[in-house]
Amino acid sequence: MNEPVQIDLLMAKPEPTPRAPDPFPTFELGQEVPFTLRLCCDEGRDVPLVRVRLAYRCHGSGSPEIHEVALHEMEPVSLKAGIPSERSGVLLLPAQGPVSYSGEHVKFSWYLAVEPMPGISSGDRTPLLARAPRMGRK
Repeated sequence: MNEPVQIDLLMAKPEPTPRAPDPFPTFELGQEVPFTLRLCCDEGRDVPLVRVRLAYRCHGSGSPEIHEVALHEMEPVSLKAGIPSERSGVLLLPAQGPVSYSGEHVKFSWYLAVEPMPGISSGDRTPLLARAPRMGRK
């Protein structure tokens, strides 16, 4: 049986904010969200198309809703045993939002995730924060 391919989703560091650091990478609405996929396997094998999606989850009093807003497809890659391969990509956080928010009755949480596929082992969602652009910034 084939060893699963381990995929790690790494977030690039955005510009620092003037306040205390956030627990998650923070991006402004309309900003690009760069990321890197690190793929590794104990045995050589071909990896089919891998998809990374940018989405947000709306939690409220009803069933949670997931809204996918962008998708990046990575071309198939041939892995050599034990040698990691990295691929970079960029997804655009939509300018119309919503911003990340956690209130008493509703919560909007953004994340990047590798789409589950047979033979692929990856971490769970990688959270990020979306905020409104700072005023006076071009």
